[in-house]
Amino acid sequence: MFWTGIAALVVAGLLALGARAVRRRVRAIVTADLLTVRELRQLHRAAVEAAGEDSFRYRCEIAGVARPRNTKPVLVSELAGVECVWHRHRVTHRYWEWTTDRNGKRVRRTRERVVAERTSSAAFRIEDATGSMVVQGGGTKVGGAERVMDGFERGGGGSGTIGFRRQEWVLRPGREMHVLGEAADDGGTLVLRKPADGGMFTVSTENRQRRIERERATHLGLWIGALVTAPVGPVLLVLALLR
Repeated sequence: MFWTGIAALVVAGLLALGARAVRRRVRAIVTADLLTVRELRQLHRAAVEAAGEDSFRYRCEIAGVARPRNTKPVLVSELAGVECVWHRHRVTHRYWEWTTDRNGKRVRRTRERVVAERTSSAAFRIEDATGSMVVQGGGTKVGGAERVMDGFERGGGGSGTIGFRRQEWVLRPGREMHVLGEAADDGGTLVLRKPADGGMFTVSTENRQRRIERERATHLGLWIGALVTAPVGPVLLVLALLR
């Protein structure tokens, strides 16, 4: 009972920290200016004329559609072979593992481990009605990306193997997307990238309002969980001491 009380306090603390992190994400989305590519280029041009190259830094969000960085070629996803501007895949090994329980009895449990995972590193472009610009989004997960593969193959991989789950997600050319990050001058080229100070950078197929609603719902759920869990810890600790 004592350790259960400690665990409840730890869980409550983690939920509270998670809620604060979500609140910071909501604030980042709400406070970022939603600009067109043309408006951003005008700001960039003014900054370069005033202070020179590599001087421009501006947190903002751009809404548009995904395009390859160059007209050709587009990327091809590694598992499903789908043409795209971004892709990510994961292979999970599911297997049996024998362990001994607290009574000394041998039991067989199902385990999983990721054996392969990769996200494409190539930059792509975002295009709206006023123009297009480079997004240095390689290596970043895309929220709401299209899942083009999710299959399970039984067997293989040695004794104890149940099988392998293969999953893949892509962002196709022409798909609507929203990029929130730092617009910056990179050697004279305007790019949208992860902020240099480690601030929020997201690429998502969801619009701003949908993301805000989802994050606020998550924030509320985490705080409710923290408030419900927090009182349980002290009660269990007191009961453990009274036993």
